[in-house]
Amino acid sequence: MSDTPEVPIRISCTSGVARVIVKTISLDKDSKAPVMILTDANELMYLPIWIGKFEADAILAAMEGNVNPRPMTYDLFRSALDAFSAIVLKATITELKETTYYARLLLSRDGKEIDLDSRPSDAIAMALRFNAPIFVAESVLQSASIPDKVKCLSLHPDGQVILG
Repeated sequence: MSDTPEVPIRISCTSGVARVIVKTISLDKDSKAPVMILTDANELMYLPIWIGKFEADAILAAMEGNVNPRPMTYDLFRSALDAFSAIVLKATITELKETTYYARLLLSRDGKEIDLDSRPSDAIAMALRFNAPIFVAESVLQSASIPDKVKCLSLHPDGQVILG
């Protein structure tokens, strides 16, 4: 045990949010449920979010650039937005209430912004399809992020993506 006081990790937040990327999708070692791991650019924190298998597959497909022979739900939504000349500007995970995360998906069409309520996995699946940035509110990071890569990736010890 060290006598050195623990120094809190400071993530660079602009306007109360930090930009993140999807580091990986793994399986929870106990429940076998998919877990999306978000991290900041410097990998100073990790935010695990448990998601459904369909959502995990959709996020992985977007991350890997896989195209399905027939459009899946997120691909259909992408096509619909394209047809209406709309784009995804960003996805933001805004809140954590008890064990439920909340997110917003910001669209733009003809210079007008459209802010939609979304589940984090859906917002991220769409953001990835538009190469749009993903953000997490500082308050969510403070309450739910894990600063220890080893602890976070212990959800699946080799850190590999094992779905898809």
